[in-house]
Amino acid sequence: MTMVLAVVIPVILFGVAESYHMYRTLQGAEEKRAWDLVTEISRQTSYLMRTLTRNLHPITSNPILRDGHLDDDKLLREMNRLVDDFALYRDISLYNPEGYLTCSTSPRLPEFKETTTWFREATEGALVVSTPQFDVGQTTPNLWVYVPMKDDLGALSHIVKARIPFSAVSELIEEVRFGKTGHMVLLDGSGNLICGPGSENGFRRFDEAHDAASWAMNPGIDYTDASGVRYSVFGQIMGKSQTLVGEPWTLLLLRSRDEINGLVVGALEYQIAGGLFVLLFSIGLGWMLARNISAPITNAARAAAEFGMGNQDARIPLSPIKEVNILSEAFNHMAHEVIEVRKNLEANVCERTANLEASERQLRETSAQLRAAYEATREAILVVANNGVIVAANRHFEEFFGIDAQETIHSALDDVKFQVMSHLAADDRFEDKWERLVGNEVSPEVDDEWVLVNPTRRLLKAYSAAIRTEEGHNTGRLIMWYDITEEEELQKELQEAQKMEAVGRLAGGVAHDFNNLLAAISGSISLAQNEMEEGNTAEVKDLLNNASTAAAGGKELVRQLLGYSRRSKLTLATWALDELSNELRSLLGRTISPLVRIEVESAPQLWPVKADRSRIHQILMNLCVNAVDALKGKQDARIVIKSDNFPQLTPPGTDKRRKQDFVRLQVIDNGSGIPKEVRDQMFEPFFTTKSEGHGTGLGLATCLGIAKQHGGWIECDSIEGQGTTFSVFLPRGLQEDIPLRVEEPSGVEKTKAQDGEHILIVDDDLLVRMVAERTLSSAGYSVSTAGDGLEALEFFQENPKAADLVLLDLTMPRMSGPETMQHIREKYPDVPIIICSGFLMDLPSFRSEHGVTPEDHIQKPYDLNDLKVIVRRVIDQAEKKRSAKAAAAAA
Repeated sequence: MTMVLAVVIPVILFGVAESYHMYRTLQGAEEKRAWDLVTEISRQTSYLMRTLTRNLHPITSNPILRDGHLDDDKLLREMNRLVDDFALYRDISLYNPEGYLTCSTSPRLPEFKETTTWFREATEGALVVSTPQFDVGQTTPNLWVYVPMKDDLGALSHIVKARIPFSAVSELIEEVRFGKTGHMVLLDGSGNLICGPGSENGFRRFDEAHDAASWAMNPGIDYTDASGVRYSVFGQIMGKSQTLVGEPWTLLLLRSRDEINGLVVGALEYQIAGGLFVLLFSIGLGWMLARNISAPITNAARAAAEFGMGNQDARIPLSPIKEVNILSEAFNHMAHEVIEVRKNLEANVCERTANLEASERQLRETSAQLRAAYEATREAILVVANNGVIVAANRHFEEFFGIDAQETIHSALDDVKFQVMSHLAADDRFEDKWERLVGNEVSPEVDDEWVLVNPTRRLLKAYSAAIRTEEGHNTGRLIMWYDITEEEELQKELQEAQKMEAVGRLAGGVAHDFNNLLAAISGSISLAQNEMEEGNTAEVKDLLNNASTAAAGGKELVRQLLGYSRRSKLTLATWALDELSNELRSLLGRTISPLVRIEVESAPQLWPVKADRSRIHQILMNLCVNAVDALKGKQDARIVIKSDNFPQLTPPGTDKRRKQDFVRLQVIDNGSGIPKEVRDQMFEPFFTTKSEGHGTGLGLATCLGIAKQHGGWIECDSIEGQGTTFSVFLPRGLQEDIPLRVEEPSGVEKTKAQDGEHILIVDDDLLVRMVAERTLSSAGYSVSTAGDGLEALEFFQENPKAADLVLLDLTMPRMSGPETMQHIREKYPDVPIIICSGFLMDLPSFRSEHGVTPEDHIQKPYDLNDLKVIVRRVIDQAEKKRSAKAAAAAA
């Protein structure tokens, strides 16, 4: 009896528990079916929305609608055809980018002016789908789709607005039935009813007590309708990526609580009846089993418990009952296998532990090696994770930018950006450079230079590369800056050497012309002397005029040569290319073979360029000298220097959206041409096809470097046997930035002295002093002279107020012109100074180098009348300043 009760009581308890479990299971099964249905309908709804969007292909691919320049009638016919051929569209309207209606297929005129957020997003290039909207007189909502259309240049031309019925989604939602009372509704992001029972009256709030998201976030909420029926609600939120309308929707399945409880209770009744049958069956079976297998099972359970507690010798004894005996053998065999498996597992654990320790040691060694290389490299390095957080920075980063490397780690890259910017020279292109450096471009190299000014002035070049695993997954980004200051200085020296080599090639031609000019000057003076001795004064004036003309030609030749060969940093200004080309043609005309014809062609209304004048001269000189070499032995040899405008170009290797205006400067020859294998290497430094001693290989490399410094580039087009064209592209400058021409002093200006004015001439050349003294004395000035700066200062010590103006040479022994000028400025600041030098003068550069600025300057050799005009003008200006200063002091 005890055995029977031991079997029956657990069965009863199990039955009660199972009934409760079954109740919960059935209830859960009904709820799962409901959730599964909501999920499936949500998926189908999302699929319908994506299908509606994909079916917009007739609009997005229609060539007529993409062409925004057709007349309105043709566009309207095409739009009506689309509405007639495709049931997807109810009507189509066309708007310009400002939002004004162009044409529409709607029988009722739509909005004349579009100001919706959807329209504004479409003007930014996105295809936008609106939330469902009820039109007047309609029982189902519609979707408005805004499609941006672009012209061939990629600019927005117009917006197509298409109305699509929401009926496909509405029918899907409203046709769903779950049991007898279950039905579905769809709510928008504000909790308004989009489709479902009651939606035919337009938007209305589904339930004032709850917002749309709370139904899905709180599954236990019940809903009672106006008639008092209580529903269980099963909700799911459809995200923006599913709805495609810019807001989430909530899909709800409503089922009567009474219907759910009825189904569960009915199933539970069947379960209870089955449980009673099982109970009676169990009583009989328990009584029978108690007699036959109670003891063997007890023994088996005891042995299993002992084995589980670690007694590996525990076994189930064999039994005369066949089934129990099979169980005993199976258990005993399993125990044996478990023991063997445990032994093998322990051996494997020991082996793998040893391998893991060895791998960890190797990993630590490799990490130490990589860290040493990482710290030893000369580049400044940042390692950035995908989330924009810096994970590593080496000591050179701290050295270059003065930013603590340890504090940088775990900082956001955007925070470090502003710290880096504060250590760089001001650069309007910093944002573009930074974006290219930290962006996701495929090319790892960023060909940008960074000018570091703090803590140490350096010129840096940047590299950037994605960090990828062997499987190709992107795990971060490596950013490096390396110091190219020394390389840049070396490149400048090489450019200067190449430039001076080109100047050397000019020397022969310049010497020839200069000798001709000297021969004309000396010959004319000799003839004039002979005529004077013979008393023939009538011819003297013409001979002296010839000598003066030749001297002026020599002056112009020297001016051009100095302007070309002077060494200076890159100084950008706005220049007319045709003017620079004509200047160089004039210089080349004296240096190359007369058999080579040089022509200059310029486009009408040619744009100016923003460039360094001497560097553009250097490019033209190098290209023209190369062209002359290619024209040797050529009949009808010809070089054309051509300039024309190129609007809206994209520099090679940059973002195609970055367009700007360029001016193209071409050097065209009809020489032998350049072979392809040479064209592939000709811009490399030190590459030359000339024989040893006839070229450095720096000419074209220098030209390319100068073009890149200006933000431009060089292209070459050559056909062997027909000629070569080099095209240099330079950024366009502003017309109003072209410097005004300074008119030479006119001889009609005042030149005579007034009230016994005194001038001090300081020059180490006796002949120059004598000419200047006689010239100014003839104009009525009192003149004193000094051979160097020390003599000039002695003059002022003896006569502090004697000089009304100082004519000062730059290069003198004992004390140079700038040093003398500084001393005069300190003690006699009101005395005006005119610099007289054989070199070209740049007053801003002179001031930055010496800290003082003269009132004016004149270049040797000078016209004597020009000297008198400039002296008179400077003295008058100084007098006006003194008068204004005295009036201000008196006031």
